Amino acid sequence: MAWRRFNYHDRQCLDRAAKENNPAMLLPWKFFKEVPGFGELYGGYYTQDEIRDVIQYAAVRGIDVIPEIDMPGHNGSACWCYRWLSCTQDGREPLCLGRNSTIEFAEKVYDEVFQLFPYEYVSIGGDEVNRRRWSECSECKKRIESEGLKDVSELQAWFTKKMEKYFNAHGRRILGWDEILEGGLSKTATVHWWRGDHPDVTQKSTSMGNEVVLCPFTYLYFDYAQDDNTLRHIYDGDIVPVDLTAEQLKLIKGMQGNIWCERIPTEARLEWMVFPRALALAEKAWTPRNKQNWDDFLPRLKAHLQRLEAMGIQYRPLQTKRP
Repeated sequence: MAWRRFNYHDRQCLDRAAKENNPAMLLPWKFFKEVPGFGELYGGYYTQDEIRDVIQYAAVRGIDVIPEIDMPGHNGSACWCYRWLSCTQDGREPLCLGRNSTIEFAEKVYDEVFQLFPYEYVSIGGDEVNRRRWSECSECKKRIESEGLKDVSELQAWFTKKMEKYFNAHGRRILGWDEILEGGLSKTATVHWWRGDHPDVTQKSTSMGNEVVLCPFTYLYFDYAQDDNTLRHIYDGDIVPVDLTAEQLKLIKGMQGNIWCERIPTEARLEWMVFPRALALAEKAWTPRNKQNWDDFLPRLKAHLQRLEAMGIQYRPLQTKRP
């Protein structure tokens, strides 16, 4: 669903805009439209031509735009529009993995992704799945039995491996959030470590031979609230676990700053949340641990802030009382 009515997060943004007199929290009116029978809706979407433009723009700058179509959870809109995708056909996620028609749907979605995005990696997501729904679904229980699976965790692993074979057959490699480890994982999958309260994810992944991208929410969720200590917390943090062997360290693909925009309605607010955190992350990711030094970094950071100002980027000052 590209268009929707106001939700809880939208109202939060508007409340903050009013209380703080902060226009960066206002929902842009260019993303509203009047739909007969539904009233005023908020949203939008990219056409295929617009996606191609983004890819071309990024390619000139040496950037790959890695797509993620999250399955089998985080797809409430798909389940709402195509009710037969959900276990009880009530429009509630996750996807029903007991039906072959669901698998065919997933393959067709990824077919379009493969055509649009000419890159090695595609992300399946795989996080925060309400597996309880599967344990109550007769068709999912039949799938568990017919495939010789132990439980709903293995059911998700079965789906992930099936999709990975499909990805591989189309010349792609699969990425997924760290929940895809549960129930078993092939060695060719790459894991995003996001659950910072599960510190064993990187150890477990690399010991199994899986590559890992480090993005724990304890450090690298840029949509989380900031204070004057946030930047140093990132720079001095042990984002790369200290207990990895040299062979395991070779499987660390890099670090990633995550930002989810439910409560970030404008580019100005996005810039405020991302910068200068992204600068600290860049140095953290590209500098050997024994050469990382906050006191050396800080004066160089201040010089880069002048560059951000010249570019018109509305970054968060190093010291501020603004929430």
